[in-house]
Amino acid sequence: MEMTVYETTDEVNSLKINEFKEEDLSTQQQEEIIEFAKEGNYACLAAPQVGHSSRFFLLNGKFYFNPFVESIDENGKSTFEVCENFPDKRIDSMRYKWIEISYQEGGEPQTKKFELEDAQYVQFCMDWLDNSIGSLIETIKQETVMNSDELIGRNDPCPCKSGKKYKKCCGKR
Repeated sequence: MEMTVYETTDEVNSLKINEFKEEDLSTQQQEEIIEFAKEGNYACLAAPQVGHSSRFFLLNGKFYFNPFVESIDENGKSTFEVCENFPDKRIDSMRYKWIEISYQEGGEPQTKKFELEDAQYVQFCMDWLDNSIGSLIETIKQETVMNSDELIGRNDPCPCKSGKKYKKCCGKR
């Protein structure tokens, strides 16, 4: 299994994400996705990121099938995110402190509220599943992300070009 790399906005916008039944993802497939996430140190993975056109995501080893946003915090914050599907680019997106989703588990409807870091991961996965990642790609910063071996001082300008100091931007992630 490998991470799917997308080249264009059209390629992402053309994804058809289908509702999904838990039983349609075999135990072996689930184990492969979980192992891939562990090996790559991914806290979350949306189905399209690994080549599935299905409506599910994995967060911290748990699958969420057919998730939909029920409610979200009204106060958002702009952030620059890195996505492995778009190497060396950052995506400018809005993120919120909490999000509540509905999903299926064992064939039964469930709801769950996610906060802080998990809320950010869920929002990222929902962007993929709702195809809004395609519109976010329009705001991808084309500048190459700095190599991790380059030292950045806390008070230096952030390499993502946000205009903020590193400690107030990417340095606090």
